[in-house]
Amino acid sequence: MKILRLTMCFICIWVTVVLHANTHPWENLPLHQQADALHKAILSLDEKECDSVISLSEELGDIAEKLEDNSNKAFSLRQLGWAYEKKKALSQSIRYYFKAEKIYQELEDNGGLGTVYFNIGRIFARAHNHQEALNYLVKAKEHYTLANEPFKISKALYEMARRHTDLKDPDTATKLLHEALEICPEEEISHISMINNKLGWAAKDRKEYAKARDFYEKSLLVLGDADKWIWKKGIAYNNIGETYLLEGQYDKAAVPLEKALAIKNDHDNPQSSLETLTLLARLDYKRGNINKAIEKLYLGLSTVDTKRLCPKIGQALALITEMANDPKHTPLPCASFNHYMKIQQQQFQALQSLKKDLDKSASRQHIEAGKDLHFQDLEGSNLQASLVSQKDTYINIFSILTIIAVVAISFGLNHWWGKRKAVKAKDNFVSEQMKNYDQRILQMLIVKAEYEEIKLKLKKDFGLDDKDFSV
Repeated sequence: MKILRLTMCFICIWVTVVLHANTHPWENLPLHQQADALHKAILSLDEKECDSVISLSEELGDIAEKLEDNSNKAFSLRQLGWAYEKKKALSQSIRYYFKAEKIYQELEDNGGLGTVYFNIGRIFARAHNHQEALNYLVKAKEHYTLANEPFKISKALYEMARRHTDLKDPDTATKLLHEALEICPEEEISHISMINNKLGWAAKDRKEYAKARDFYEKSLLVLGDADKWIWKKGIAYNNIGETYLLEGQYDKAAVPLEKALAIKNDHDNPQSSLETLTLLARLDYKRGNINKAIEKLYLGLSTVDTKRLCPKIGQALALITEMANDPKHTPLPCASFNHYMKIQQQQFQALQSLKKDLDKSASRQHIEAGKDLHFQDLEGSNLQASLVSQKDTYINIFSILTIIAVVAISFGLNHWWGKRKAVKAKDNFVSEQMKNYDQRILQMLIVKAEYEEIKLKLKKDFGLDDKDFSV
């Protein structure tokens, strides 16, 4: 019996080892087949499996290097950029995209270049550098056009429109969205819905609420009855309800907002649910029922972490402040008001903490910038000295004058040529270093943009001024 137990134990251990050993079934294949298998494996991964994408992409990159396979090398770098972007390591992400750009240029791969520029543009948009984002998105559109990829052209136009919306230019955004809609293949249902939704946003920004609602309803209609689009339906219902609310059609606003809330609750997304609950609370407030409004806000705020900065929390607090300052209605109960003041303080403390981290980050970046400039000067000088010293000297034994002439001419020509090469090499080197520096500060710019946006909202909603933000 003891022998049997030992045998079973050995078999279990052996099976475990074999299973782990065969985690990557392509390991014993020839390199070309390994590369193909890795490429397919990466594409099959879910977007949440960022660590797996990184691991497999690095492995594919190593194999591509051995095979001198630039196509898979560029693909692996692009996937690394995507995975690090998902992990919010944006300076790492953009670094890989720039590396991929160089290889795609060598390959003259317009589709690959389009995707690289598209993703770089989105990263700059997150840093609120909308003009730089637009520059890269225009490049993306141009390369997608050369590659004849209509769907991706449509996606680039859509992202360009979003940037113009951020720049408070709804007219240009609308023009770009109509172009995106016209070129988008009819089978791309999700994207068509998104374009119509964004057209609704642009109309809403112009206070054309009925027109906005038409676009929102189109975005809903194109989705049909498929359950896989249920989250997008929730967004459409939320936006339709908001337009009725903004128009003062309170009875019509309630139904779509309730539908939106039901969908969001089913998807367990507390922040998004809070957004809709805030709209429903405003609806109750406009109807004169502050108690119901308070209940909805309390419900929504109780499901989110109020110690972390969140724009949706800011929207809820803004409504509470508006109700508290409204002389037409009964003052908020003291306990409720104190509860919300505590949440406001938590948000303010989180903002102050972010500011401190931002200040530290800025200091580090100044130090790094100084190191970079010093390193560039040293490297450039060393490079120039090295090139200048590589002179060809030929000795003519028949004439001292010839020797002097040859050496002089050789020195002069080589000094000129070496200096020219050194300057060009230094320019390239400095350009690359500055690109690397830009990548490192990008993360800081994104945090700074978020900080300034939240600070502006707090100043507007709660009557704060600049001295309240001093540490």
